[in-house]
Amino acid sequence: MKFKISILLVLLISFISQAQITKTNADTLIKTGVHIEETKTVEEINIAQEKAEKEKKIAQKAREKAEKEAEKAQKQAEKEAKQLAKDQEKHEKQVKQFEKQQKKVASAEKSVSRSQNRLTKEKKSLQKNIESLEKKKRKGKLTDIEIEKENIKISKQQIKIKELEADVKDAQKKLEKVRD
Repeated sequence: MKFKISILLVLLISFISQAQITKTNADTLIKTGVHIEETKTVEEINIAQEKAEKEKKIAQKAREKAEKEAEKAQKQAEKEAKQLAKDQEKHEKQVKQFEKQQKKVASAEKSVSRSQNRLTKEKKSLQKNIESLEKKKRKGKLTDIEIEKENIKISKQQIKIKELEADVKDAQKKLEKVRD
């Protein structure tokens, strides 16, 4: 047991002495490095300072140039955005005009159609009345006064047909004008 303790003591002592040697070597290296740094000349320090200032100026100029380019790009983007907005408004206006024009055309077509339908109905009615009058004349059921009354009715219908034909022509002219 004494033997073990003595071996441990020897190991401990050798370990401590090794640590002291390492510490002394490190201190010497640090002191030597400081001494080397102190031996730099003033001229080398000035050159290093000038070099650092030049690099600083170059970096500042590069930063300013980048800022100017960023501003330029931003202005260009804003300009393009404004132009795009103008073009969008112009397009929307044209679309509205086109839709308005289409509504006018549809309205004019509807007007022509209505006028033609009225004209067709009135012509059928006139044809019926003429046939009815002729039928009654053949049978001899009508007096001269009644025949004149029927003739007046037929004349009024013919006048109405002429007015409807004029309406149809006007509607067609309006439709052609709207389409152009």
